[in-house]
Amino acid sequence: MNKTRILSTFVLAMLVVAAVIPMGSALAKNSGKIGGADKDVSKPTDQTVLSKLNTFFEPLGITETAIQDYHDGGAGYGVIAQALWMTALLGGDAALFDQIMAAKLSGDFSGIVLPDGTIVTNWGALRKGLLTGGKYNLGQIISGKATLPDSKETTIPTTHGKSNQNGSSHGNNGGGNGNGKKP
Repeated sequence: MNKTRILSTFVLAMLVVAAVIPMGSALAKNSGKIGGADKDVSKPTDQTVLSKLNTFFEPLGITETAIQDYHDGGAGYGVIAQALWMTALLGGDAALFDQIMAAKLSGDFSGIVLPDGTIVTNWGALRKGLLTGGKYNLGQIISGKATLPDSKETTIPTTHGKSNQNGSSHGNNGGGNGNGKKP
């Protein structure tokens, strides 16, 4: 069979399927649900995500407005959640959160040194150095499975130590799947 005939057959088959399953049918209505069942798989709204982040990280003293400002500035909620987790793990506050977010948005990590003295050079190295040994992601917060960890340090030291060039700066900007699994 040549390519034109295969393409024509495919298009004809798709037209038949479209004619058999009209948009108003029960099958079409259930297409956004798991297995046609009543379990809705829709994503939470921005306001829901913002509210859950604010409520969960409220002990850090970070306001909903600060979170929204970073989101409006181009940071995804997944990245913001990672920065909030880092802040919590370090026992930080709004000032530390701002320092971490400023580094992420500018790409300048020169002021960030891990508690063990490692100088981070990118977002991947910072994540690798801090977000270990647990599920520190947005999905855990949205699902209600997360708990705030005990802090490791009170602040990020700004003195220079050994360099870590092994981290990856290729994050997915909050594009995780929300199941605590790497995409």
